[in-house]
Amino acid sequence: MERELAVGDLQISQTGSALGGGRPRALSALRGERRVVAISGSPGWLLAELRSAEVYRRRLEQSGVALVCVAFGEEAAWADASRAAEAAGWLWRPADASGWRGYFSDILTAKDGSAKAAAEEGAFFALSLRGRSCASGVGRVPWDELLGTKLPPIEPLSPSDPPAPASEEEAAVLAAQAAEAEAADTRRATAQRLEVQ
Repeated sequence: MERELAVGDLQISQTGSALGGGRPRALSALRGERRVVAISGSPGWLLAELRSAEVYRRRLEQSGVALVCVAFGEEAAWADASRAAEAAGWLWRPADASGWRGYFSDILTAKDGSAKAAAEEGAFFALSLRGRSCASGVGRVPWDELLGTKLPPIEPLSPSDPPAPASEEEAAVLAAQAAEAEAADTRRATAQRLEVQ
């Protein structure tokens, strides 16, 4: 219980949000508004985990998840990728990275007597809308299980939701597919009219 109270004091900001303006918010202030998934690890490990999470961007938004990555170290590739994800609005920034690293170190030390896992193997925890812990572990985040069982969508999913492209290349492919589908519909409709005549 003491750890859940301590995690509520940690702060995050969403730099890509026009509404939030990048100002820090305590996790306790997000209760009832957002769920939280926090991941820690070395920059290289976090880069791989961020790429895994990118596939779930839309699903994270539908579930009201604020994703936070806490790096144990510095690396240019990680810094570039995290800045891009923050600018896109789907990755939140820890407001006090040293406080977040200390929190991860404390919970891992209490778990197995060593905080090495936070930097080497990576670690994560998830908080529900009520700010209560609903998942945690060392190693990779089991995204399918986590989003499927612990963090379901806040609003019902709709098959009419448009796909959310992850890059300009993906957006171009989706646009080409939509144009081809529309052209096929037009050809089908024309063929049906000619058959009727």
